[in-house]
Amino acid sequence: MSRSLRILFAVCSLGVAGCSATCINGATAIDSIPYTITKPGAYCLAKTLQATAGADGITVRADNVTLDLSGHALLGYSNAGKAIDAQQSNYNVSVVNGTITSWGGAGVFAPSARGSHYERLQVMRNGGGGLLVGPQSIVDRCTVVWNGETEEIEHDGVTSQRASGDGISLGQSSMVMDSLVYGNAVDGIVTRWEGTVTRSRVEANGRAGIWASNGGTVVTDNVIESNFIGVLATRSYNKIDGNHVRFNRTGIAALDFDSVTRNDTISNGTDITGGAHSGFGPKAPAATTSSPWANVLH
Repeated sequence: MSRSLRILFAVCSLGVAGCSATCINGATAIDSIPYTITKPGAYCLAKTLQATAGADGITVRADNVTLDLSGHALLGYSNAGKAIDAQQSNYNVSVVNGTITSWGGAGVFAPSARGSHYERLQVMRNGGGGLLVGPQSIVDRCTVVWNGETEEIEHDGVTSQRASGDGISLGQSSMVMDSLVYGNAVDGIVTRWEGTVTRSRVEANGRAGIWASNGGTVVTDNVIESNFIGVLATRSYNKIDGNHVRFNRTGIAALDFDSVTRNDTISNGTDITGGAHSGFGPKAPAATTSSPWANVLH
């Protein structure tokens, strides 16, 4: 944040009349929620904002919107809705630079907003999941932790638990990079067709660390640790390459026509398993293989 913008927010915190009407860079300031964006343009938070019970925080009903949280937070309640609801946007929504926490619904709900961008966000403890983003979108340098919820269900005298809520759910041809995805109730990251997950740490999620739910996903150069399943690929033509996979109940489960190469697997219950049509690099300890495509078992 520039020095002049920091001064503006400091002055606003003193209650100077009119100072929160616009940000100094020409963006429209948001100083209370609920708030609805109906026009394209740049918007920013003037301060940390607290949810109203039963309501969403910021609703986006326009395309070509940039929302800069300006280092501030959108603070929810368990009985509040979604922090940012952009389900009525069709394309090009950007949300950057701030914290979204403790909402009853999702942190960001934008399943139809194509070509969107989410960067430098801390998204945590939201009951409806973390980031649900549309096709051809990018999630970059985000921390997405402890989203979703687990509830107890009793049936015929037997009590069981049901979890809901993923960390990041991607639309088709979308990407996660350089992010931390930890401790979410169901799956850490869910990809659709032609997704990419790279250079990220995906740890301690309730079911799959990364679920490639459709074909053509690339999962490469990640640390995938302590999930029930590290990588679950349930459709064809996924590439799972060069990952460090350890302490999962199952390390990699590639079920059909997938390529699984150059992964380091350490202390998983089952290191690598899959269908007869998947292509696996040799699976062997490092000392016994010279193949450049080998999956190294420790």
